[in-house]
Amino acid sequence: MPRPKARNYEEEQTALQSPMLNVGRSLAQGVLFGFGDEAEALIRSAFDKSKNYDEFLEESRKGLEEIREKAPILAYGTEIAGGLTTGLAGLARTGVAKLGAGLRGAVEGGIYGAGATEGDVADRAVGALTGAAAAGALSKGAEKILPLKSVKARELEKKGVQPTIGQAFRDTPSIGSRLFQAIEEFSTSYPGVGPVIQNERKKALIQANNVLINEAIEPLGIKLPKNKVGHEAYDFIDDELDKRYSQTLSKLKISNVSNLTNKMLDLTENSGLPKNSQEYVAKQISKNISDVVQNNSLSKNILKNAETELGRLQNQFIYKGGYEGEIGLVFRQLKNQLRDEIELQNPNTDLQKLNTVYRNLEPVADAMSQAAVKEGVFTPAQLLRALRKVDKTKRKKKLKKEQLPLQKTAKLAEDVLGGSFPDSATASRLVAAGVFERPMENIKQLVGPALIADIAYQRPLGISPLMATAQAPGFIARRGAAPVTQTLIPEDLSEETQKIVNLLEQIQQ
Repeated sequence: MPRPKARNYEEEQTALQSPMLNVGRSLAQGVLFGFGDEAEALIRSAFDKSKNYDEFLEESRKGLEEIREKAPILAYGTEIAGGLTTGLAGLARTGVAKLGAGLRGAVEGGIYGAGATEGDVADRAVGALTGAAAAGALSKGAEKILPLKSVKARELEKKGVQPTIGQAFRDTPSIGSRLFQAIEEFSTSYPGVGPVIQNERKKALIQANNVLINEAIEPLGIKLPKNKVGHEAYDFIDDELDKRYSQTLSKLKISNVSNLTNKMLDLTENSGLPKNSQEYVAKQISKNISDVVQNNSLSKNILKNAETELGRLQNQFIYKGGYEGEIGLVFRQLKNQLRDEIELQNPNTDLQKLNTVYRNLEPVADAMSQAAVKEGVFTPAQLLRALRKVDKTKRKKKLKKEQLPLQKTAKLAEDVLGGSFPDSATASRLVAAGVFERPMENIKQLVGPALIADIAYQRPLGISPLMATAQAPGFIARRGAAPVTQTLIPEDLSEETQKIVNLLEQIQQ
C-alpha cells in the first residue's frame, strides 16, 4: 500500500466527483481487512457479465488508488474507521479475542497485510509478514503506553455502574492509564477538586449498591426504584417482600414446632450475645412461637404473626446500631430460620423465590449496618466481608470458589472502584482559611479548580468526553492497528522484507 501524499485541495475535489463509490471502497477495505477490492470484484462479476473478475478488480483498485492519492486523509481515515467497526472485521477479531494485544494485533495485521497487497502468493506473504510485524508492535505499544479503560471497568459499565476516570483506568498495564489514576488520586486532596471527585466516586458507589440489590431481588422479577438509596432502598425492598410473604404465609402451615424452637434456642445460645440479651431473645421466641402453638403446629395468621413480629424486632434493634444492632442481627437469623422451616415443610415455587431473595439480602443488610454512618451506602469490600460471614461451608469453600450470590459482582466492583481516598483536609483548611481572611483574592483558588473539575467529570448523554478523548488514541492504535499500520508502512520496508523472503527461498533451494 503506497504512503499518503501531501494534501492537495484542488486534486481532492477531483477525487470527490463521485465520493460515495470510492469512499465506500475505502470503508470496505477496513471492514474486510484489506479484501474489500476482491469482495467487490467477486460480487460484481457474479451479477454483471459485461466484465470479468480481473477487470472489476482492476477498476476497484484504481478507484482506491485515486482517492488515496488525491484525498488521502479522507481515504485512510475512512479505511481506519472501517477497521474499527464491527461487521466482518469484528467477526474476524472474535477468533483471536483471547490472545494478548501484541499477538492479536500481529494476527490481524497479517490478515490485513495479505489482503491489502497486490500480486501473487509470494507478494501477499510479504505483505502479511510486514503487516503482522507493524500491527503487532503498534498494538503492544499502545497497550503499554497509551491510556486504556480496563476490561473490568468495561464489564462493570455494562451492569450500569459508571466509574470515574481514574477508576476506569485502574488495573491496566498501561503507563498512561496509571498516570491518569495517580492524578485523580492526588487530586482528591486538592481544594475545590477533591469534593467533585469524591462526589463522582460516591455516585459510582451508589450505582454499584443498586446493581447488587437488583441482582439480589432478581428471582422475584422486581426492581429497585432509581430514587431509593441506602437504608431507604433496603426498606423499600423489605416492605415489598413482606407484603408478598404475608400473602403466601396465609396459605401455609408448619408442624413439629418444638424441633424448630430448639433450633432457635441453640442459635441464640451460640450467637455470642451477653447472657441477659440471650434471655430476652429466648423470651421473644416463647412469646411468639412456643406459647401460641396449637396441636404442635403453626398455621395461617398465627404463623404470619410470628414471622412479622420477628421482622419487627429485627428492625427495631438493627437501626440502633452498636451491641443492640447485634441483637437485631440475631432476630434476623431467627426470622430466616423460621422461613427456612416453612419452605422445608411447604414446597412452593413462590415461597422458594422469596426465601432465595431473603438469603441474598442478608449480607446486604449486614454490609449496610457496617456503613451506618454513610446512610447505609456500603462499599463492595463491606459486602465481601458480610458474604464471608454467611458462608457456613468448611474452610469457606463457597467463598473461595466464588459461588456465593452477589460475590462475583461485588468482587468486580471492588476491583474497579477500590477504596475511598479520604481528603487529609490539610490543603483544604489552609485555602479555606485564606478565603475567609482575604475572600476577594483567594476565592478563585477554590472556584476555578472546582469549576474545571466539574466540567471534566460531566457525562452528557451518559458519555464522558474527557475519558473518551483520553483513551481514543490507545483504542485506535490497539484495535485499529492493522488498518493504521497499513497506511504508514513505507514502501522500502516492504522491499526489505521481500529481500529477506527471497533470501530464505534461495537457502531452501
